[in-house]
Order: sequence, then structure tokens, then C-alpha cells
Amino acid sequence: SLSPAPQSLYNLLTQNNPDSDEPFVTYIRAYNQVLAFTSLGVNLDKELANAKKGVYTFRIQGALYHQIG
Repeated sequence: SLSPAPQSLYNLLTQNNPDSDEPFVTYIRAYNQVLAFTSLGVNLDKELANAKKGVYTFRIQGALYHQIG
């Protein structure tokens, strides 16, 4: 089973945030749009790509990080 969400996140999502006049969910789409614009740099194995006539999916080895800025 899933562990419960941290209290601060739970408060944001349930609009139970005493520190804010504006509910988080009012702007959740804007936050999502800002964080969704990302790019991904990869080192593509050209031999593997040529064997499959193009790469439609690929596997990320290691960790994937999102950096804002």
C-alpha cells in the first residue's frame, strides 16, 4: 500500500492551507505547464538505432533529473 502524503502536500491538494489566501489547486494547471516544458539530452547508440530503423522508445540508465533555469 502507499504511504500517506506529507502533511504539507496533503494540505495543498485538499485546499487546507492556512498560510495561503489562494488555493493551490486554482493554479495547479499553470504550475504544471511551467514545469512540463523540458528537454532531454541523450547519447544515442547509432548502431542500435540503425538496426531498428529508428528509435521510437529508449531506455534511460541511471537517474533522470529535472533542473529549473
